[in-house]
Amino acid sequence: MTHSGHTRDAAAARRKGAEGLPLAGPVHRILIVKPSSFGDILHVFPALELLRRRYPGARVDFVVHPAFAPLLDYSPWRISRKILFRRQKLGSWRTMMPELIRLVRRLRRKRYDLIIDFQGLLRSALLTVAARGGPVGGFAGTRERLAGWFYRFRVPAAPGHAVERNLELADRLTGCGRTVSLPPPPENPANRLRLGRLPERYLVVAPGARWVSKTFPPGLFAEVLEKVHRDEPELVFIAAGTAADRPAAAAVGARLPEEIEFQDWTGKTSIGELMELLRHADAVLCNDSGPMHAAAFLDRPVFALFGPTDPDRTGPWHPAARVYRREVACGKCLARSCPANLECHNLDAGEIARDIVAAVRKQGEAK
Repeated sequence: MTHSGHTRDAAAARRKGAEGLPLAGPVHRILIVKPSSFGDILHVFPALELLRRRYPGARVDFVVHPAFAPLLDYSPWRISRKILFRRQKLGSWRTMMPELIRLVRRLRRKRYDLIIDFQGLLRSALLTVAARGGPVGGFAGTRERLAGWFYRFRVPAAPGHAVERNLELADRLTGCGRTVSLPPPPENPANRLRLGRLPERYLVVAPGARWVSKTFPPGLFAEVLEKVHRDEPELVFIAAGTAADRPAAAAVGARLPEEIEFQDWTGKTSIGELMELLRHADAVLCNDSGPMHAAAFLDRPVFALFGPTDPDRTGPWHPAARVYRREVACGKCLARSCPANLECHNLDAGEIARDIVAAVRKQGEAK
């Protein structure tokens, strides 16, 4: 089964925006709490764009895990301060207290007129308590029930995609509306330069994922690429992802004939370099993963393989994205490991390849 991705325009929302909260005064500084992960941070960016329009003169600080801090350079609203949440140091008895003191000092250095927790965990809610100012807003249905006790304003989570839920939270707290059209993400010339010379035409392949159940078999990826190569022999295939994705990329490459150019870049790019690599790709073939969300955010043609997760909630946020998912009885199970032999991984390689060929030809015409 295939279906297209989500629209960036939330104008067709189920209800009009609220007036927002009666804030005590003007909003000069906002704190956003969303430490992780890759895709989740990108899902906050549409809400940031709405907040920017509502409070154009305000400054925004962002609590983020160091691994994902480079993503904030691509925010539609320039981030004034990246407040690093070093979870590993906070989890060690040897470094916990010095790191906690450092973090609290950073959070209390400025006074905030509005604090929004998009994470919904107990630890993220506690960060809002440590910060100076307020009011604090977050989701009513938090993933950890205790988190909601620390919010002054709790907003019921909207059904649907994660982006829609974040837009609803921003709207209900500030009355900023829910219609958003993101500007093109800013380019980073330094990251682009470090990539070196890229092929004139290339397809990014992201064969890895955080869950075993979200990682589709390398044989499927290889079969798709081989079929695409038959119709587009000049297209170069570049595997991208973290060092943890190297085994998956190597398994794909080992199944391809020697005449197909397959470059393995997994573990060789920073997050910023990965963003620039994706930005210039003709298309992206991927599992449900961080590169998928990044490619959609960068307005690239995305072809995403979905198994245990729900594309209606966490799929690529782009009107032209294509999602491939087999209807099975246990679908959308959210199981990290599968007891049913991954029946949902049986997809039609020919269909996926045909769609990719059509997209890259369209991209070639545009170039």
